[in-house]
Amino acid sequence: MTSVSEDEAELWTIPHLLKNQAVRRPNDLSCCSIDGNLVPQVQFTWKTLSEAAERIGRAVSGFPGERFLLPFAGPSPQFAASFFGTLLGGAIPVVVPPPMKSGNASRLMHCVGDCRPVGVLGEQQELDTMRSRLSEFPQSSIRHWFHYEGLVSGGEVETANDWELSNRDTCSSRRHGSSLAYLQYTSGSTSAQRGVRISHQNVISNLQFVSKKLGEDPEGCLVSWLPVFHDMGLGALLYAIYHGIPSVLISPRLFVKDPSIWIRAISSFRGSCTAAPCFGYEHVLNSPSNRYDATVRLDSWKVALCGAERIRPNVLSRFAERFQQYGFNSSSFCPAYGLAEGTFAASVVPGASAPEVVSLTRVASSSPECAGVTLAEPGNVGDRQDLGVSTEFVGCGQGDQNHQLTIIDPNSGRPLPDGQLGEIYVAGSSVAEGYWSNESEHQVVRGDGFSSTDDSLREFKTGDLGVLLRGQLFVFGRKKELIIIRGNNFSPEELENAAECQLLSNSTFRRCAVSVEEGEGEQLVLLQEISRRLLMDTSVELITRELSQSLAREFGITPTRVAFVKRGQLPTTSSGKLKRGECQAQYLAGKLEVLAERSATSIQEVVPESERIDTSEALDPIARRVSIERFLVRRLAEKLRCSHESIDLDLRFDRFGLDSLAAQSLLSDVQQFLEVDVSPVMVVEHPTVRTLSSSLADAWDQQARRKPTTGNDSQ
Repeated sequence: MTSVSEDEAELWTIPHLLKNQAVRRPNDLSCCSIDGNLVPQVQFTWKTLSEAAERIGRAVSGFPGERFLLPFAGPSPQFAASFFGTLLGGAIPVVVPPPMKSGNASRLMHCVGDCRPVGVLGEQQELDTMRSRLSEFPQSSIRHWFHYEGLVSGGEVETANDWELSNRDTCSSRRHGSSLAYLQYTSGSTSAQRGVRISHQNVISNLQFVSKKLGEDPEGCLVSWLPVFHDMGLGALLYAIYHGIPSVLISPRLFVKDPSIWIRAISSFRGSCTAAPCFGYEHVLNSPSNRYDATVRLDSWKVALCGAERIRPNVLSRFAERFQQYGFNSSSFCPAYGLAEGTFAASVVPGASAPEVVSLTRVASSSPECAGVTLAEPGNVGDRQDLGVSTEFVGCGQGDQNHQLTIIDPNSGRPLPDGQLGEIYVAGSSVAEGYWSNESEHQVVRGDGFSSTDDSLREFKTGDLGVLLRGQLFVFGRKKELIIIRGNNFSPEELENAAECQLLSNSTFRRCAVSVEEGEGEQLVLLQEISRRLLMDTSVELITRELSQSLAREFGITPTRVAFVKRGQLPTTSSGKLKRGECQAQYLAGKLEVLAERSATSIQEVVPESERIDTSEALDPIARRVSIERFLVRRLAEKLRCSHESIDLDLRFDRFGLDSLAAQSLLSDVQQFLEVDVSPVMVVEHPTVRTLSSSLADAWDQQARRKPTTGNDSQ
């Protein structure tokens, strides 16, 4: 186990981590890659990894402070040597996903244009593809191409001098703790990718923080398939090196093709720690290969970090239930909240602590930015009657004195108390100094969310909405992405997760909730990926109906329409997150390949216009109430564009997404047929279909009894 004090963190650099392990345990396994049969392919001890990094360091030592692209998709021993070697040579590594031989290379072109790298370091196949794709970008600054295999084999290398790293201090005199170590490009889920300037001190400090939360495991083993161009994947690999434990590394492509390899590798290599977004655990559950024999043992799995996207409680519970028989314990789950601007993690649930799942309810707020989305626990809201829909959230842990979390009112900038929703601010030594400026290595783009606190800690406003409950963070979603329907705010993630359909329950089809301006204002559109196999009229109608009904049931709203797009069409980031803004823009511009589109109104039952409330005096009071009830259900279904069956008679009108004006309009429709005078307050005092129907029936009976009788009274 490596132990670095907070004082040492200011002096240490990332290469110190590797040198420390090479000295302490030179012949122990450092990392190995495996194939689909769990057979090791490339292996390094700590000594051989250090030697490979030194060879690479000599090759790039003539380019101090210059950027080098490292096109590696997944974790591998080759990547580890390349990353540390670039750092040893004093250059700045920029890890990017390898471009495909054809298709969109906009992410790569943006990165090249932004950080202006002078060279590329990678394996031969990736270098060949990079050369081909960059020929489309003649203004590229890249002039040097380093072949990984040639560097580590001891052959001829392109170098500016005969610098012998082994005779110098591991950390070049040009580098120290506060120096820029590497650029971590953001995923670009809500804006263009930005190069975050990560220092050596940022990394050491964050690894200290995570290690304190998760505890020590000197006999542990990391098993990872996470892409290393994502901060979570790079952080997982550096965490293992920090602790001096071996890493068993899996290609992301292998994992996507057969996720059971992750489970089998943990069992075979006695893996103790992993990290993955929620979709990784779900992919294991939904895969046809989700079958294991009695030899699988997962009792060594102590840390299952989960983050990088909204953590869904049902996925964690399903996973724990599925693998409990193999020794997996639900307390191994360690939900976390992190971001590139905070290096890796900003909060983590401590190891061996079961995740906390809390049902939170949205209530009204005085803040326009957070209107309708302030959160409160149902048991702590007193006599409030304006409660919204309860949603389950997973706690993402706490920070510490050097990794502070604050919830801020987005309008006033003031800190909010426990239980109030606002924007998440992170502050501390893991917060980067800013974004890369392509003007100069030494020019830092601050602003754009970066600032300093009163006690000089670096601070970043994340753009995420969250709430602190008893000090623990619960993340709600992106502030920019809120969908506002009739004055009510909805997180698109909430809507996407709530939209359920039996036909799609075990699939990996993505869906994206977006808003469009049309007709009566902002309307909800659901973009649903689908395969051609399911693209039949009956299936599309059924899927549309089920998606609409589930949203009406959970949130009281339904989409104006559901657009079915070709599988894989919805734009995502390199880490698989939906680019909702781009999804919306491409849909509105007609750039998505829409295979079918259905309006929610097209799946409703046809109701004859002549069908009215039965106002016959001969009708008994119960039958009249039922007649009014049916009328209200029909009118409400028309307004919500959903089926009659999805209307809950005991659900409040505001829970259906109706504002006061819409509720009054509903009351007016009933009055038109009943011809009864009632107070507008009635819909407030009786805010459900059942109670309003009963009250209206009583009002009609009372008015009927007050009418003068007709006939000749003189006889």
